[in-house]
Amino acid sequence: MKILHITDGIPPLSLGGTGRIVTDLALAQARSGLEVGILTSTPGGKKIDEPETVKIFVIPARPERWAHFRCVFSRSREREVLKIIDSFRPDIVHAHTVSRQCGYRWMAKLKNRGIKLVVTCHDVSSVAHGKVTAREKALWWSELKRYRFTWNPFRRTLIRHFLKNADRILAVSDTLKDYLLKQGLSNLRTLRNGIDLDFWKPTVTQAEARQKLKLPQNRFIFLLAGRMGYDKGSTLIAATLPKNADLVLAGDRFSDEFKTVKDRMHIFYNQSPEEMKLQYSAADVVLVPSRCLDCFPTVCLEAMAMERPVMATSWGGAKESIVDGATGWIIDPLDETAWSEKMAWCVENKNQLPSVASAGRKRMETRFSLPAMTQALQKIYSSVL
Repeated sequence: MKILHITDGIPPLSLGGTGRIVTDLALAQARSGLEVGILTSTPGGKKIDEPETVKIFVIPARPERWAHFRCVFSRSREREVLKIIDSFRPDIVHAHTVSRQCGYRWMAKLKNRGIKLVVTCHDVSSVAHGKVTAREKALWWSELKRYRFTWNPFRRTLIRHFLKNADRILAVSDTLKDYLLKQGLSNLRTLRNGIDLDFWKPTVTQAEARQKLKLPQNRFIFLLAGRMGYDKGSTLIAATLPKNADLVLAGDRFSDEFKTVKDRMHIFYNQSPEEMKLQYSAADVVLVPSRCLDCFPTVCLEAMAMERPVMATSWGGAKESIVDGATGWIIDPLDETAWSEKMAWCVENKNQLPSVASAGRKRMETRFSLPAMTQALQKIYSSVL
C-alpha cells in the first residue's frame, strides 16, 4: 500500500502541531512496511532533509494574503499537486491541513486516477477563514469584518464541494466534528491524534532541565507554548499569573501583553521537539488557555506524556484528552477568577502535582499513543480500498 500525506507545513520549517503529527504518523507507517510520502510547501520550494523511509515532496509556499482565494481557485496550484501525485502514484492520498498552501481543487481529480482520498480535519480551516469561538451568531459577518477584502464569499461552498470527493473525512475530536457538521460537512467520524510516547517521555530531571535552560531552580514555573495572542489566551495568563511564580513562553509572535510580568518571564523562540522536551521537563504546570475553538491541542498530549499536569480551556477538544481533576484541569477561559485561583492552588500545593502528572502519562499510554492511531488508520485505509 502506498500512502501520500498532504499538508501545508512540516518540521523543521513549520513547528505547528499538525505538521509534527503528520511527520510522526508517516514515519510510523513506513516502519510498519508501507510506502509513504509527504507533500508539503516550503519557502521557495526549499528542500527538506528526508528520512530514509519517507519520501518528501515540496512545492513553493506562496503569500498567505490570498490563501482564501488560492485554495479553491488556483489551477496552477492544482497542477503542481497533481504532478507530484502522478509521479508517486499512491493508492491513498491522506490530506490534512491544506487551506493555506496546497488547496482543495486537486481532490476532484483523484477518482479518475483510481486514487482513494482520506481527509483529516485538524482544525476549522475547511469551514472558516481562521480561528473561531463557535459562539459567533453570524460567522460570515465576523469574518468579513476581520478579513475584509481578502475574505472569499465562495470559499466555504467550494471547499464543501471538493470534500465530497473524500472517501472518509476524519475529525480529531468530537468537539470539532460537531462544529463541522453544523457548518455543513458530512461523512464525518472522530479519530483522535496519538503521539510517539517513546520520544515524548522525561529523560532529564526538572533540576537538570532548568540548569540547561538557565531557569531559576527555586521558583514555581508555568509553561505557555505555541503561538501567542488573545485567541490563545495570552492576556488571560498575563492577568492571572501568581506573583510567586514564573512564566516560560515557548513559541512565537510575542507582543506586549506580557509586559506586566516581564520581570518573571523567560522567552524561548521557535523550539524544536527536542528543545520542547526540556521546556516540559523544566515546568511544573503546562497552560493551554485558548479563547478559541482549539480543536485537539497537541500541547496537552505532549505535556501529559512528559508527566506534567495541564490546565486547559473548556473551549475545544482539550476536555477530550484531559480528565478534569485527575490528569489536569478544564476551566472556562473567560473566568479569570477560576484561572487565578487554580494557578495559585498549584503553587501552594506543589506536592500534589506528581500524582496528577503520573495519571496523565498513564492516560496517554492507554488512549493516545501513536501505534493506536496508526492501527485505527490502517483499518480505515483498508475499508476504503
